[in-house]
Amino acid sequence: MWAVWQRLGLGDWFAQIGATRGAKALEHAVFAMVANRLVAPCSKRRLVEWTASDVVMPDGWPAPSPDQYYRALDAVAATKDETETHLYARLCDLANLDLRLVCYDMASTYFEGSTRPSGRFPSRAFGYSRDHRGDRPQIVIGLLAPQTGSRSRIMCFRGTPTTPPPWPPFSPISRNGSRCAGSVWSLTGA
Repeated sequence: MWAVWQRLGLGDWFAQIGATRGAKALEHAVFAMVANRLVAPCSKRRLVEWTASDVVMPDGWPAPSPDQYYRALDAVAATKDETETHLYARLCDLANLDLRLVCYDMASTYFEGSTRPSGRFPSRAFGYSRDHRGDRPQIVIGLLAPQTGSRSRIMCFRGTPTTPPPWPPFSPISRNGSRCAGSVWSLTGA
């Protein structure tokens, strides 16, 4: 996990965010939370014990306090868009993604069970159904992919459009960076 974390540049990325926020152990707290989610998810309160006794952390890794874990969550939430952009650019470089031609496709899926609106899942709504199930709430899924066909970004939209939602929600991540600057966009499906 530590090797992948370093290859993605996330240690330096969160250290930089921590420096601007005055947080001394942000990158260490975020690393521990991510590693924990991948290995054995537990609460932030248990995370201190988990890092001390259940796993071997990298050499020189200072154990954050419980308060630092909770503050790290705030920092991660506040920088979500910038972190996604950074991570996407690093993945493009590491995977040698050719983003000169990017395809965007749409799909929808419907839900069985309760047909009442859900405050917990506001994107679930009645609307045009490609599955011909207008009697069921649904969501619309947008998929962005390079020529290789590997998924590069997925977004969910409210299930009400009769036409596909436009691709601009993808553009901040997909077009920020020299590798994507000259992209040609292709809309597939409908």
